[in-house]
Amino acid sequence: VKKEVAVSVDNRAMRFIGWSDAKTDGSIVYADGDVLSSLADCTLYAVWANESDCVSVVYNSFDSSSRSSFTTYAKKNALVTLRAHTVAREGYSFAGWALSESADAPDYEERAQISLSETNSPHRLRSIFHNL
Repeated sequence: VKKEVAVSVDNRAMRFIGWSDAKTDGSIVYADGDVLSSLADCTLYAVWANESDCVSVVYNSFDSSSRSSFTTYAKKNALVTLRAHTVAREGYSFAGWALSESADAPDYEERAQISLSETNSPHRLRSIFHNL
């Protein structure tokens, strides 16, 4: 499920923060970039938040020949599930996400739940791989 758009509603900047399965609840069941866990028919509703109430998470993935980046948004201090890693690296296994560009070990496992404050936003995470 993918939606990367910023919109303006009543002159307020809004950020997409995820998908809900309830029209009015607003609880996030899928984050931006998540893979649907079921192929059954379902209706999902976009959940938006004021930009001033959000923090960003930048996922940086590296391999020997390229670098890719993906940014998501969440409400400040919300419990967020980190995304699953989607880039394969031949001869390596994904170990997790690190807070430092120079880290050799992950700070968080794939799909770990963390709380994001506005301190240090954007939160930049780097993929860590280990040799197989």
